[in-house]
Amino acid sequence: MRQLYYLTILLIALCVMNLTTFAQSKRARGLFVNGQADAIHILILKKIDENKFAPVDPARAFQRGEQIKITFESNFDGYVYVVNVTPGGKKRVLFPFNKESNHIVHGQRYELPSLNTFVFDEEKGTEIVQVIMSRETIAFFDQAVKNSQGELGETASSAAAELSNPNTKAPKSGIVTENVTSVLPQTGAGAMRQRGIILSPGKDKATEGTYIAIPDKSTDRGQTKDKEASRLKANEVAVFEIRLQHI
Repeated sequence: MRQLYYLTILLIALCVMNLTTFAQSKRARGLFVNGQADAIHILILKKIDENKFAPVDPARAFQRGEQIKITFESNFDGYVYVVNVTPGGKKRVLFPFNKESNHIVHGQRYELPSLNTFVFDEEKGTEIVQVIMSRETIAFFDQAVKNSQGELGETASSAAAELSNPNTKAPKSGIVTENVTSVLPQTGAGAMRQRGIILSPGKDKATEGTYIAIPDKSTDRGQTKDKEASRLKANEVAVFEIRLQHI
């Protein structure tokens, strides 16, 4: 009888967790569409023919020679930086490149890279693409692009840290928002406050992409909604990772 009681409690808890996750998932897409929060819609495209690309699930495995593009659209005006962390731990700013502008305008769709593609080489493992959103330019990245062709120093990325720890399981693949550590300095010059974000993958992650938004948690605590609480402010960033498994 006691086992049945505990089983019932466990099932109720699982149902509540699933409902909460579903509600957050729908919420991120809604925040993007209605513009009530700073949000972005992202899609991964794989080259399938000379001039043709098709959407793919970012959690799938990729092989040497395969080529992809990252497309995104934001609902706010600001700046986006894209940093690559290789399986070996090397970090480089992919976007902007050289004198390319990384200023984004709401409602406009962007492709990265704009002219070529990202190609998976012979280095197998988890390829990390970290996306950093901000309302303002970030000097730490701009200086790296200007002075060292985008090469960054020894800063930590969450997935890279997982990979270097032999006691942890393989990092989750796909688009990740939880427990993401920005490649930006965590303290001192260049440090910026990192905002929490929520994620909403479409029913078909390949064709519908993923929505990522900054939630306003004031209403969850019974407080009056602050329209600016879900907006990026000065010296703030929102960060997520695209973790691509290269086999």
